[in-house]
Amino acid sequence: MPRKLFGVVVVCIWIISNSLESSFGTKFQIEGDWVGTTNHKKALEKADFCDESLPTDDVLLDDLPIRWHFWLDGNTNQFIFIDPSTNDTSSGNFSVDIAPTPNALTFQFKTGPNAGLLSYGIYQYFNTTPATVIMSIARPGLPLRPVNFQPNPYVAIIKGSRKNTPYQIHLAFGDDPSSTMIVTWVTVLPTATSEMRYGTASNYYTFSEMGTWSNYTYKNYTSGAIHKVPLSGLKAGVTYYYRVGDNTQGYSRELTFRVPADNNKVTVTIWGDINLGGVIGGNSTVWADSLDTLDMALRQEQDTSDFLLHVGDVAYCFGDQTCWDQFFQDVQPIASHMPYMSCFGNHDVYPEPFGYTNRFFMPGPFSPSFQDGNYFYSFDLGPVHFVGFSTELWFLPQNATVNVTQQMTWLLNDLHVANMPQNRKVRPWILAFGHRPIYCSVENYPDCQNGVALELQRDMEPLFIQNGVDVAVFGHIHSMERSYPVTYDATVCGSYSNPCGTVHVVNGAAGQPFLGPPYPKPDWSAFRNHTHGYARMTATLDELQWDFVSKTTGETIDSFTLLNPFRGMSKNWTPGHNRKKPVLID
Repeated sequence: MPRKLFGVVVVCIWIISNSLESSFGTKFQIEGDWVGTTNHKKALEKADFCDESLPTDDVLLDDLPIRWHFWLDGNTNQFIFIDPSTNDTSSGNFSVDIAPTPNALTFQFKTGPNAGLLSYGIYQYFNTTPATVIMSIARPGLPLRPVNFQPNPYVAIIKGSRKNTPYQIHLAFGDDPSSTMIVTWVTVLPTATSEMRYGTASNYYTFSEMGTWSNYTYKNYTSGAIHKVPLSGLKAGVTYYYRVGDNTQGYSRELTFRVPADNNKVTVTIWGDINLGGVIGGNSTVWADSLDTLDMALRQEQDTSDFLLHVGDVAYCFGDQTCWDQFFQDVQPIASHMPYMSCFGNHDVYPEPFGYTNRFFMPGPFSPSFQDGNYFYSFDLGPVHFVGFSTELWFLPQNATVNVTQQMTWLLNDLHVANMPQNRKVRPWILAFGHRPIYCSVENYPDCQNGVALELQRDMEPLFIQNGVDVAVFGHIHSMERSYPVTYDATVCGSYSNPCGTVHVVNGAAGQPFLGPPYPKPDWSAFRNHTHGYARMTATLDELQWDFVSKTTGETIDSFTLLNPFRGMSKNWTPGHNRKKPVLID
């Protein structure tokens, strides 16, 4: 098979009004049939073009390299493929996921040079437009890696019809992660109800909750119906099976989520600056690197992490709202399975914040408006108090519904309460997260060397130091770097086993091109690396383990273990705190 641009084989689909109950898999919910017939001479007669019988305005590209003829053999109920470049013939069967976007395709080769191999793909509804569908399939033997779902020489965009079923399904914690959850999805058109059916056994839904929907308009774009259902009364440690949708328009396939156990341990997957959402903000290579990170996290973390934390620059959409549709399609496999918590990055508020504020529902406290709740919030899970805030209020505040003063007032109170001895005894760790870092060491990158980092350091560091914030996590810099425990003005204080300062971690290496080179390593910097990947953090009452994982190998590239000799004490990282003796906890 050809190996152009990740070796992607792209297949055109023509849409008709009836669903195809296929003999080669499950019901094909695109409501369509394949281009071609059981007579292979009539199927894609020109190898490098879509069938000329299709209306020209339905094919957005004039020169689309369709590399394989294909047809369904009525005698064997298998699809036959011919590679025009080699005349190799293969046969096999499709298995088609009945879920809404993103829908997985698997092709099992039975005969031919690829016999025994699997090929993976996706078909997706494009830009929430009811009449548009796209599909791509990866080269046999490769993991799922569609090169692009935007118009380019390797992707067909075919107009057709679709059902108004849910997609872009994602979760977030409510006020109490051990008992509440917020479920969100999109339908192209509004539905009569926004319903979630769920229960503790597969296909047995003993609970049902109704929600609301809203949409928004930006320039010439109008979003689909964005549905939101809040859940309460969930049981900690329990796995729930669920479907979302509407009784007349249809439901999603069955998905699962697990409520974190209410115990003294929490595990989190963390990344920043991942460039999903297509190639609007980058290119196909950047998107592929980001998909690698997503795929590795799916393989290794989805059954063990309690949630995923995205520290800003969620999608590089630059005002293109269709990019947000693509982003939530890309992350649905993981975001529909574990809560997807986030904070604002500069690319999420500039030139407008609407894609972010209308699609994320963080449990913020400032006002009943969900837009405000996205800017700053906190929650407790296991032994950790998590505090999210927006660094963008200092630099891009024109579209914000809150301001820096309001955020700082809230942060001061939140950290003060979290640092009280009775709270430190139950949750000895405070982890703060935002987007732009206070400490970073990338040469010629202005946010590491000019007033940006210094302004954040001047305003934020006193809060961190005086309230004993243990770890501060940021993105923005497209690399990985961690500090030793530091107190004011980058003064290294103590060690990981006996800290008297905050450990700062830059974790913006999920997919964007690396920045650099780094300037000479400062005294405060313990480790830095230019490798794409994500972080895994596991905290117990006595230690916090941090690992940075390669998106290519899945192996740990860097790790540190932060010990907690001050459990049950209020922490203050001003000089001298490290001379206090640890207090034993009953």
